[in-house]
Amino acid sequence: MAGSSDFKCPFNLQHQDEYELDQDGNVLLSVKLDKDNVQCCVCYEFMTSVIFRCQNPGHVHNVCSSCEWQIRRMKTANGHSKPQCCPLCSYQAPFVRNAVLEKQLFNISIPCSQKNCPERFFPWDEESRLAHMKNCMHSASICPLCNGIVKHGVTGFVHHIEGSNMIEKDNCSLEFKKRQTETDVDKHLFTRIRTGESSYVINERGGYVLLFLWKKFYFDVIAMACAPELGSLGNDQIYLDWVRTQELEVYKEKIKCSNYLQEIRIPVYTSIISNILRLKPRLSTNNNNQNPIHCGQIFCGELHESIEITVRFFTLAEGLRPGSTIECRDFTEKWYEAEVFKITAAETSSCVPTQRNVNPLVNRRILVHYLGYSANYDEWFDLSRDSHRIAHRGTHTIGPNLRAIRRNHHSAYRQSQNLNET
Repeated sequence: MAGSSDFKCPFNLQHQDEYELDQDGNVLLSVKLDKDNVQCCVCYEFMTSVIFRCQNPGHVHNVCSSCEWQIRRMKTANGHSKPQCCPLCSYQAPFVRNAVLEKQLFNISIPCSQKNCPERFFPWDEESRLAHMKNCMHSASICPLCNGIVKHGVTGFVHHIEGSNMIEKDNCSLEFKKRQTETDVDKHLFTRIRTGESSYVINERGGYVLLFLWKKFYFDVIAMACAPELGSLGNDQIYLDWVRTQELEVYKEKIKCSNYLQEIRIPVYTSIISNILRLKPRLSTNNNNQNPIHCGQIFCGELHESIEITVRFFTLAEGLRPGSTIECRDFTEKWYEAEVFKITAAETSSCVPTQRNVNPLVNRRILVHYLGYSANYDEWFDLSRDSHRIAHRGTHTIGPNLRAIRRNHHSAYRQSQNLNET
């Protein structure tokens, strides 16, 4: 096997002459695990999932995925990105996956007791397992709408809302009507809801459920994560634009019947930016008390009859592609336009090329380049944890890049001064 001569097995025999041979021919050996291959060399936590290693041919150092992410994002005092290097041996090269060590440690670790949970633990690390059980997103959680129990956590929330779980009987006490999604010309999803009734829509590609809870003369708009890929922590934002369906249909008809020179009144759109919430495990809450629900509102006013509303919704992750222009906040707390250079998954190294088919549930990390600035300021962002530092284009900045305008202005000014001197 290529590269097998450079691999060092993490399992060392304690005594070469001590072994047991059973009747089936199986050999039982007493082995010793090297702590550098079991614990992260930076944070000293046990590694049971994704493991990265430095590319030092002399001695390999292994780090966990969290520490690799922090090393990748390190900057100097002036905001320049630091070249990736091993914090122990200072070997300068990007970290790569240690798939061989991952497979070997996988065989000696035990899975979480919750169904569909990918987390694993070593038999001697009981403390980490108990801490994980309190915040496991697959464990029984509390519904923020009815304060009921969602037995299977994030994966069972859709069945809880739909009321289709008749066996375990953990359905939501509130009644919701399911709405279908459609795609507009700009490839954005939209749905139609009606006043006087609560409804919901599922976005499987984005991994969230959008709830419209009717409250007398307005809707409470609540977005809940229903995919484990989004994680138990995060501050993902969802963008909504709503308009009365009747006004929108009249506008579309006028466009079809009128020529392009005729003046047509555009319907009024109202925008909402809300957060995608996560379910809280029952063990992590005290006395079943949930935090206040952060949601948006669609105010319809006092109505004499039911009306239909068209709602368009999307997240930043669903529309990102290599070459997209977004806004990012740098280390000086200022917003600048930036271009997306690379989109990768959390389990991949920084040197892996970006994928052509971007999945918003898997590809959650982006490398951006600030327009008009040196490549030394390029920066990595996580779409879940860093949503407060990224936004759609035009949210915080106006017009083209200000640095480019400033440079052009100064060059034109210098040219005019030279002409005046001559």
